[in-house]
Amino acid sequence: WNKWKAADLELSALTTQNMMMAEQLNQVNNELGDIKNDLAILISPEFSRIILNGTDNAPTAKAVVYWNQRLEKVFLHTKFMAALPQDQQYQLWAIIDGQPVDAGTFDGNTDSFVEMKNIAKADAFAVTIEKSGGSATPTLSTMQVIGNISS
Repeated sequence: WNKWKAADLELSALTTQNMMMAEQLNQVNNELGDIKNDLAILISPEFSRIILNGTDNAPTAKAVVYWNQRLEKVFLHTKFMAALPQDQQYQLWAIIDGQPVDAGTFDGNTDSFVEMKNIAKADAFAVTIEKSGGSATPTLSTMQVIGNISS
């Protein structure tokens, strides 16, 4: 009976360990899938890479827009943008013929790409800080980064 009880406890511990390892494997597989998706964007010749450099408001900030004009897809990488308070978010703007167009809101300092709103045409992209949920018009005094699209 004692041997059976010890074996039962060991089996229970091994089952718990196995479940934890399965959970970790699932997490690693999900992360690998995200990395594969990000890599597909990086190496695709259909995506233009637009570097957004920091403004006087945030000289060390940087972001990168990956834009597929044919598919109108926009992805954003924001690793070098500071985290914001909960009541604020960053907002991406596509500048089209001198007019800002909302391209979506996001939180800063993420390791993977953020998919933004579809944009068919743009001359530049810029990011401002807005109240959480975004704004209908950009607050120019809070502009963090901007980048022009080279022809």
